[in-house]
Amino acid sequence: MNTFNELLKASHRVLVALLMLGFSCQVLAQGQSGPETPSVDGTSPLIGYLIAVVLMVLLVVVSIIPSKRHFEDI
Repeated sequence: MNTFNELLKASHRVLVALLMLGFSCQVLAQGQSGPETPSVDGTSPLIGYLIAVVLMVLLVVVSIIPSKRHFEDI
């Protein structure tokens, strides 16, 4: 019964410490400014699409290269 009481006290201490940490993080977060709006400087999303297409083509080409262990794969 003594170990149960010790575990209960330890869990209460951990709970109190976590609550204090949560409140202190909230206070720190309120003191900071909000997120800034990213500036769009005219970059085109087509570059990202082009990179994605190139990677997909590369993936398909690599996957259709015949295996040197063809006789073992069947």
